[in-house]
Amino acid sequence: MIKLVEIDNAAPIKGRYIALSHCWGREGHFRLTESTLNHMKTGLPTSSLAKNFRDAITITRLLGLRYLWIDALCILQDSQTDWELESAKMGRYYEKAWLTIAAGMSDGGKDGLLSKRSPHGLAHIRLKVWANAARNSGLGQKFTVYFALDPIKPSTQCPIRTRGWTFQEELLSRRYLSFETTQTYLRCGTIVHHECGRQDDLLKDESPFMEGEQLLQRKDWLEIVRRYSSRNLTKESDKLPALSGLAHEYCARWGDEYLAGLWRKDLCRDLLWRRNERYALPEPRRPEEYRAPSWSWASLDGRI
Repeated sequence: MIKLVEIDNAAPIKGRYIALSHCWGREGHFRLTESTLNHMKTGLPTSSLAKNFRDAITITRLLGLRYLWIDALCILQDSQTDWELESAKMGRYYEKAWLTIAAGMSDGGKDGLLSKRSPHGLAHIRLKVWANAARNSGLGQKFTVYFALDPIKPSTQCPIRTRGWTFQEELLSRRYLSFETTQTYLRCGTIVHHECGRQDDLLKDESPFMEGEQLLQRKDWLEIVRRYSSRNLTKESDKLPALSGLAHEYCARWGDEYLAGLWRKDLCRDLLWRRNERYALPEPRRPEEYRAPSWSWASLDGRI
C-alpha cells in the first residue's frame, strides 16, 4: 500500500526522499486527480500503479527510505492551478531529493525500470542465475543477466533523453541512478559509477555524461539551451517552465535577471542564438500560440 502525504507549502521538505524521472507515454495509467485524491490519502494498492512506479517503490524500500516523489502521483493532473504552483517547484524537488531514479529505457509506464536489455554489439559479461522462486521450488528455471564490460556513453536515443522535462531533472539531481538500454549507472555529485566498476570524474575527465554543476560553474547558459533544444515536449507551452528550475539555480549563483530564456548581463551574446543547421529535420517552427518574444530562442521549436 502507498498513500499521499501532504506537507505545509510554507515549510521546507524534511527527511530523505527519492524522486522518479520518467517518460509519461500515452498509456492511461493511474494518476492523481480530484476524483482519486481521497483514495491516495487513505491508501492505494501498488498493483494499480504503472510498472515504472511499482519498480521505483521497490527500490525506495530496498534502500530503506519511506518517501518517493512522482509527479503523476503528487500533482493534481486535472487542476491547472495546482499544476502551475507545483511545476514552478519541480526543479527544487529533484535538487533536494536524496536520489533521483531514472526510468531511462522506458518511453511509457508499462515497461518498468528493469526491462530486458540487448547486449548486441557491446562487450559484456553474461551470467546464468537462478531465480529465488525457481530454486526453492526445484523447477530449475534460470535467467541470463548481462553486465557491461566497459564504460558506455549514455545513449541520446534513450527515451528519457528525448524529453524536455527530464533535462533539468537530470542536471539538478545530486545523485542520479539511471536504468538505460545499454547500462545502469550512478552519478553521485561529479563522479559517475559504471556497472563495470569503472569511475569517471566529470570535472576532470572528458565525459559525455551531463552534470549540472559543471555547466553552472562555467556559466555556460548557451550550452544548456543547445542541449535542451534537442528535447521534445508534449505541450508547446512548457518550453520555458520545463527549464525554470535550472534558470532559478543559475540566477541564484550569478544574480542576473531572466528575460524569456536569456540573461540581461549576457544579452548581447545570448541574442546571437540561431537554429542548428546541422539538423534539417524536424524543420524549426513557431508555436501556434504566443510563448516568448521573437528575439528569444524559446519562440522557436527546433534545435538551437
